[in-house]
Amino acid sequence: MTIVQTLSSEMGKVIEKRHEMILAHEKGQEIGATNPYLSDAPVEWDKGDYELKDFYKKVIGIRNRNDALKYGSTENVWKAGDNTFAYLRSYTESKAAIVINFQNKEVSSTLSLPFESGIILRDELNNESFVVNDPNNFKIKLQPYGSRILV
Repeated sequence: MTIVQTLSSEMGKVIEKRHEMILAHEKGQEIGATNPYLSDAPVEWDKGDYELKDFYKKVIGIRNRNDALKYGSTENVWKAGDNTFAYLRSYTESKAAIVINFQNKEVSSTLSLPFESGIILRDELNNESFVVNDPNNFKIKLQPYGSRILV
């Protein structure tokens, strides 16, 4: 299986899962609906699952501060290494590189980024910074199931 086939397969799974999450969200399942499949089911707000609340707030905040994440076009930037899902969002002068590891192991990938040599990218998810010395061969590691949003 080629990397494109693998990424397409993984992306399909992500889209399917996201669709399930959206349907669940519409019914209030994430905050404690007693039966999310009934339109008039009672919601017990104090018994909701708030485990991911801070993470969602952080990701939404990152998106709201970056026009590329809101409006940008998408371009593949994965070049070599372990299978990660890596893409660039670009909108006017705003750019953000997103890298996602769908595996239960640490991975290392090489990306081809359209940034100038020497630029410092900040990982908004993990509060880390990276110097891009060689944009065409930018190496990055991710923890199991980890992700990075580089701006």
